[in-house]
Amino acid sequence: MQTSTASWYPAGELPVARGLFGDEAAVLKDGRVMVVGGADGRRTALDDAAIYDPDTNQWSATGGLVTARRSHTTTVLPSGKVLVVGGETGALTFPFDGLATAELWDPASESWTETGSLRDARWGHTATLLPNGTVLVAGGAGARTSQSYRSLASAEIFDPETEKWTPTVDMVDQRTSHSAVQLADGRVLVIGGFLATERGDGVTLSFCELYDVRTGRWTPTGSLAVPRGSHTATVLADGSVLVTGGWPPKVPIDWNFQEYSLWSAERFEPATGLWSPDTNLPAGRAQHRAVRLKSGEVLLTGGTEAANVVTGYPSTLLYDARLRTWTQVAAMSTGRFGFGLLALADGRALAIGGVESSGSALPVPGNDAMLVTAETFGAYQEPQPPTQDELDTWLRLGEEWSRMAAVHHTEKREADAVAAEQKAAVFFLRLRRAKPPTYTWRWAHSAVFLGVYLSYAGQHDKAADSVIAAIEACREVGDRPREAWAAGNLAAIRDRAGRPAAAVEAQRQARTIYADLATGDPTYRGTLARAEVFLGVYLARAAQYDEAVAVTRHAIGLYQALGDRDLTAWANTNLASHCAAANRYQDAVVAQTEARRIYRELAATDPKYRPILASTNVVLGGLLIHIPQYDEAIAATQEGIDIYRSAADRPQLAWALGNLRTVAQAATRLPEAIAAAQESRDIYAELTVANPAYRPLTADAAYRLGGVLKAAGQRPAALSAAREAVALYEQLTATDPTYSGHLTAARNLVTELGG
Repeated sequence: MQTSTASWYPAGELPVARGLFGDEAAVLKDGRVMVVGGADGRRTALDDAAIYDPDTNQWSATGGLVTARRSHTTTVLPSGKVLVVGGETGALTFPFDGLATAELWDPASESWTETGSLRDARWGHTATLLPNGTVLVAGGAGARTSQSYRSLASAEIFDPETEKWTPTVDMVDQRTSHSAVQLADGRVLVIGGFLATERGDGVTLSFCELYDVRTGRWTPTGSLAVPRGSHTATVLADGSVLVTGGWPPKVPIDWNFQEYSLWSAERFEPATGLWSPDTNLPAGRAQHRAVRLKSGEVLLTGGTEAANVVTGYPSTLLYDARLRTWTQVAAMSTGRFGFGLLALADGRALAIGGVESSGSALPVPGNDAMLVTAETFGAYQEPQPPTQDELDTWLRLGEEWSRMAAVHHTEKREADAVAAEQKAAVFFLRLRRAKPPTYTWRWAHSAVFLGVYLSYAGQHDKAADSVIAAIEACREVGDRPREAWAAGNLAAIRDRAGRPAAAVEAQRQARTIYADLATGDPTYRGTLARAEVFLGVYLARAAQYDEAVAVTRHAIGLYQALGDRDLTAWANTNLASHCAAANRYQDAVVAQTEARRIYRELAATDPKYRPILASTNVVLGGLLIHIPQYDEAIAATQEGIDIYRSAADRPQLAWALGNLRTVAQAATRLPEAIAAAQESRDIYAELTVANPAYRPLTADAAYRLGGVLKAAGQRPAALSAAREAVALYEQLTATDPTYSGHLTAARNLVTELGG
């Protein structure tokens, strides 16, 4: 036995003490380490996640899991996202049902979202990243009955592009608590494990098998000399595989029953598919960990005794693959089993959490002593903050990606916008971690825009998660203006997702903050007014009309006090809309008339307000018919038409004429209604020739023309217009079934006209 001068050094504390009985930790693309979930002292599953930064030697919390879990797997995907699969949740109860769910962590938003579900719920399985970027999940265990569990032979593949699982061929043998490693040629070697035999019991396996990515099939390969489970398996620099220790067989081997943890080691040669004995460990151990270091040596540490699982081992060994020798090195500061061990990019190794003692080793059995500490093995490295050049580079790259995302969004390429802003967020997150007070706002700004782009891409839940993370970050550093701005964006995202109540909740949050800010700084009164107008919009969509009206009127008062006539008019148009939704048409007319008065005055000196004045008039006309004041309604609508006609704005002119048809028909002035409907239909038909996107509007205009002609008793002309509407809706329904209701209405009109 040789000795070494290498040593262990403290590596901070986790946010929560935990045991790690699966593959709950992984090295991220940027070199940091993530630990996800695990178990507390009573073996209850945890839902938190934390990240270790080797440069600063510190841990920090990140977004929590959707579902608490332990004994799951954690895989870093080529995109940088993290996939967690299966495991167990809740308290430690028998049988262990297992989870069929999986989750993805997005490094940009630092949040988890559920992804496709497995066919089979499982824990104690393996997950291997394949060369094509997919993930192979194999084996594990799940409930068999209320009193027993079973080992699984099934295997499934996760495709990150589609976020879906596809079953692949079953393994040759059922197994759990096995190991899986990827060989140099891309094949996956599965080694040993347990086969469940009865309640909470099982036998270890010597069987091994290979998965061929090209064929998607499993084939048996050479068996271990000694059956084992909860062992370690490490791919060496020459491509061979080293297996050490583990739980002993539950059946006699060579007529000898082995009770204690295994001390034997074996080595697999991929070229021959055979195992051969290797140098034994100095003593047996199970639930230990081993990793290959940058030097090519294998670091093996921790573990416990299978015959009496109560105390973790601190002892540490180094394996020289060329000499096949084990060297004793400095022990960990604390003995641990059921922990995590990962090789860092700088050549060190990181031990994470674990169980220090359990069962009879505790004064009061039943609540295991879980560790909150971590430590690194290797030469001591003073934590080094990033240089100013690195900070400047990260800022430059983040801003470049953000600008690119904005361009993609302008061009309505939302998927590209999301991808670009995700890259930007990674750089801003590095800045935030390096100097939180200075750069947190920049990361939050990026996270909000990422949420906006995700929302326009239809990924509303992910969008909300991203913005919520930004809100929490702003709150951490006391940046209340940006917290309010982010909350306003969250409200818009909730509204876009069709969740008005949630939009109201978020917008209330923004309004409250702006109200507090405006109390101490009058410059925030305009921002407060804007927040109140949008709160009114969301309240109206949630059918809370009285409050929508009240809050919008308060906003109008703020704009009037500020002398902002433009926004006073805009707020009045919103007030009119809310009053109309509440069937308070008299109030709606008053608000819309006030908006028109202001826009008329503004348009007299600034032509840019003429289109706004036109639309305000047309909307006012539609409100006046409910009082009813038909002459005023026709006059207001006609004023809007005249403005659009003088501006040669054909699409808006057709829209205004359609509204005039409605107003004139309500006033039973059918000749005017027919003339307006006919001109509206003609304009839309002309526009459709150049742009088929106008076809739905042409169809609706033809249908409305048929209706007013029918009301005027001009049945032949009405039938012609109705048939035109049917023909257009048939074309639309052929590619978009949502138009089927319109088609039915048009056909009914033809029938009513005797067609």
